[in-house]
Amino acid sequence: MTEAIHHTPWTKTSRKEIPDWYEVKYREVAKKGGRMMQGPWLYGIFNKYDDETEREWAKGNAIIEDALTGQLYRVPLAKFAISPIERDYESGNPWETEYSKFVEAEFEKAQAASKELKGLQVGKLFNTGVADGYAYYVVTKVNKRTVQVEWRGFGGDRYADQVLGYGGSFPRAVIERLVESQEALAEIFGG
Repeated sequence: MTEAIHHTPWTKTSRKEIPDWYEVKYREVAKKGGRMMQGPWLYGIFNKYDDETEREWAKGNAIIEDALTGQLYRVPLAKFAISPIERDYESGNPWETEYSKFVEAEFEKAQAASKELKGLQVGKLFNTGVADGYAYYVVTKVNKRTVQVEWRGFGGDRYADQVLGYGGSFPRAVIERLVESQEALAEIFGG
């Protein structure tokens, strides 16, 4: 495992090249009373090729997409340690990483909680077919006419549905149909 990177911003003349990371873990690191305090590890995606990355990197920030919600965070490099997650090609399964294990564990928790819910309720997990996989969503708010859903980064390809995108407010009837059809399929096929 590569050591976590922790450094202060640089000047234009001492500018460092943007690393070619993808899956990363990061945590806040601060010195308090002579002791180093470290927050919990958080997981995300660092996209070197995003338009905003170079501008923010020059300011001493990394833009990291949350592993589960897709929310973008501006992470100050002077206050955070960032560690790229590398693949172990000798293990026989290079796709099983610390990052993928974290996402899988969170997916299992969301599925277990969702199975306890019947019908359209807050916390209900559902998916839509996209390409050769699925886009996953969780219901976060149910009103009389609309339903709020949030995208979840479950699945290796992190697909988003063409209509639902990364979530938002949608007509209740649309989301209700998606949830009901998923429940019916689960009942038929024992999922």
